[in-house]
Amino acid sequence: MSRAVVPLLVSLAWVVPAPARAYLVDANDARTVPEGAGEVEVQPVGYYQYTSGDGDTERYLLAPSVFVYLGLAEDIDLLLLGRGYALLGDDGPDYAFTDASAALRVMLRHGTYDTEGATRGPSLALQITALLPGWNDVQGGGLSLALLLSHSWSGLTLHVNAQVDRRHAATLGAFGTIAMEAFLDSPVRPVAELYVDVEQESATTISGMLGVNVDVHDRLSVMGGVRYGVMTDGARELEARLSAWVDLGG
Repeated sequence: MSRAVVPLLVSLAWVVPAPARAYLVDANDARTVPEGAGEVEVQPVGYYQYTSGDGDTERYLLAPSVFVYLGLAEDIDLLLLGRGYALLGDDGPDYAFTDASAALRVMLRHGTYDTEGATRGPSLALQITALLPGWNDVQGGGLSLALLLSHSWSGLTLHVNAQVDRRHAATLGAFGTIAMEAFLDSPVRPVAELYVDVEQESATTISGMLGVNVDVHDRLSVMGGVRYGVMTDGARELEARLSAWVDLGG
């Protein structure tokens, strides 16, 4: 599951509308990349801040964050994710590449989202993810299983994910998110998301995000925004990102 946040940009004069996408938000959308095709989302720079319940604050520069989508077969694709964190301040710079994963996404049902309304009902997909060891970060691996639902109306798309995990430290976790994207026929589309992340022997996180997706071309979108989260142990987190999505074709 992508821990993606929000972006903010101004469209160019030659903007043309493109199908709605969910890459800005932490939710994954219920569809697959066509066989032989590829897509990439790159965040060259971002910001993450963590404040503990005692008030101690750590600040990180995110550079880079990369999410690659590869179509393997009809209704099956591969998702590859990795994200770099550089600690800022007197204790830095310490760099770690983390959040690494490889996932298979399989369509279970075609619906309004992946067929652009040609098929009634929600689109459903199953995502099986291997959580990979990071560099200069947590070791070991993990596994997650998620059900992805997406449904589109004339001006709104809704994404719902339900996920269970066995995480790197052999702890159990669960993740649920709901995301919305509006004004689907416009090249500038606001997005919003709310998620809950629960992990065994750790604090629960509740996080909200607001952002915008901007179509620059039919194969290029830029995205930006801000996410804010609170944890049951009193900690808080703030994240901001600027990223670009590119359709590599196939």
